Amino acid sequence: MNLETNWMSKSELRDYLGFSMGKIETMMKSNELPYYKVGKNVKFKKELVEEQMENYLVK
Repeated sequence: MNLETNWMSKSELRDYLGFSMGKIETMMKSNELPYYKVGKNVKFKKELVEEQMENYLVK
């Protein structure tokens, strides 16, 4: 079992991506960021966020 899943909170994701909290919340509301929600707790899996960000690559 892999115990090293990279879970991040909203504030950790903000720091990781360099986005504002408002931008992260907007992306969550428009389903642009994959996230998990248990009660009021929101967590992001680093690998899924990185995969999603690849969709924004401008060539």
